[in-house]
Amino acid sequence: MPRVSVIVPNYNHAPYLRQRIDSILNQTYQDFELILLDDCSTDKSEEVLLSYKDHTKVTYLIFNKQNSGSTFKQWNKGIGLAKGEYIWIAESDDWAETGFLEKIIVELEKRENIGLAYVASKLINSDGEVTYENKSQDTNEIIGYTGSQFLSEKLVTSNNIWNASMMVFKKELFYNLSDKSYLEMKYCGDWFLYVQLCEQTNVLEIKSTLNNYRIHADNVSTDAKRTGKYFTEGFRVFEYITHIKGVSIPLRSLYDWAKMYQKAKDEYQFSKELKHDIVSMFVRYNPLINIFVYFRIILCNLKKV
Repeated sequence: MPRVSVIVPNYNHAPYLRQRIDSILNQTYQDFELILLDDCSTDKSEEVLLSYKDHTKVTYLIFNKQNSGSTFKQWNKGIGLAKGEYIWIAESDDWAETGFLEKIIVELEKRENIGLAYVASKLINSDGEVTYENKSQDTNEIIGYTGSQFLSEKLVTSNNIWNASMMVFKKELFYNLSDKSYLEMKYCGDWFLYVQLCEQTNVLEIKSTLNNYRIHADNVSTDAKRTGKYFTEGFRVFEYITHIKGVSIPLRSLYDWAKMYQKAKDEYQFSKELKHDIVSMFVRYNPLINIFVYFRIILCNLKKV
């Protein structure tokens, strides 16, 4: 049985697929299977994927006849097929350095109480050019967190695990999830999944830049802010976190939500109805957030004078 199951859920990423898949097949750590999933792509993805169908590492190559409507449903399908102890969801538009799996698996195997580990990422554009790299995150330092500590420090108002490609987790954790509504989310399902994984385990941060996270016009994260879903879905994740035993929710988190909302509202010109829905959701959680929302509005208006 393979130690790791690598799942590549693809939808219309033909230009990036070969680099993605080759970066997996060329890993220095080779005890893995590769599961390729396509969600009814309309570009040339099928042609690229079929060129790998006979590779010895490929255990499944599945083309959906109808689009599932959610990348998280594809994740769910891939994990259901997985034979490995560990899961790596390798997004189809990203790519990894060859030492990615070896570094993570070696560190995980040293520590029995760690069920999720992640590395640092560079941001790249559609042409593969580096647009952002934080050298302070590439020190090879290893930092351990308890699950509640990681939730409190890294997942309260944003998802510090930028994308799925930068982390690996133990498959057994997936079968103990208490809330499967992440499957119905369009944008924040990954965040909600990570929260529920971290409820059950300790976390390892590996400060080695071994993942290349592609940011382009079709990114889910970009669309999440533009449509307001980052707030309508993301605040549901936040509320879930607030009920987890041992997690500390600083009052400042309300200010952070208000600040992010104000910035996105101004940038993307949210409709009156959407603004009403988001603010009402904030206030239902805690009326104090209303003060922060209006404080931000007043402050922004003063700066324009």
